[in-house]
Amino acid sequence: MRYSIIILILILQACSSADAYTKKHFFDFEAYIDAEVDRLMDQQIRVQKHYEFNGTVEDTIITAADWNKELRPFRIDINKPAWVANVKIDTNAVSFAEYAIEYTFDSEKIPYRKAVIIYEDAEMSKVLEVLIVYRSDNYLYKAERELIYNSRDGYQINGVQDVKVLEDANYLIEAKFIH
Repeated sequence: MRYSIIILILILQACSSADAYTKKHFFDFEAYIDAEVDRLMDQQIRVQKHYEFNGTVEDTIITAADWNKELRPFRIDINKPAWVANVKIDTNAVSFAEYAIEYTFDSEKIPYRKAVIIYEDAEMSKVLEVLIVYRSDNYLYKAERELIYNSRDGYQINGVQDVKVLEDANYLIEAKFIH
């Protein structure tokens, strides 16, 4: 009897520490993108894409997009327990009807500089747009990206990579939803 109580207490402690790790302190980008992938597949949204890479330009229309692949860059996790103390949150009105939550990151160990979620309404029930600013830097490599996802219109990824022994890479991807 005594051992079964001890085992029960240990099991409950293990469950509560697992919950602490999986608890989302901030916006859950992965769950949001999962929902957007489902929505875009259900609505059979086509996409018009414009690519630019170091001056080379290409345009294409995709009729059957792999939305998991298309939206993969937006699947970020800002809810890592080690990062919680390095995140600052600001909420403000963008316009009369739109509100934003802005996360800024204070540590160089975190690859994101900023993440902004713009909501369609004051109740913050529907996400209109997501902005993510990414930066990674070390002595051999530097990368910067700005990612914008708009649930009505499409997305844009604008970036630059500087690798010491290679030529800089500048790129832009614009994807417009065709409804």
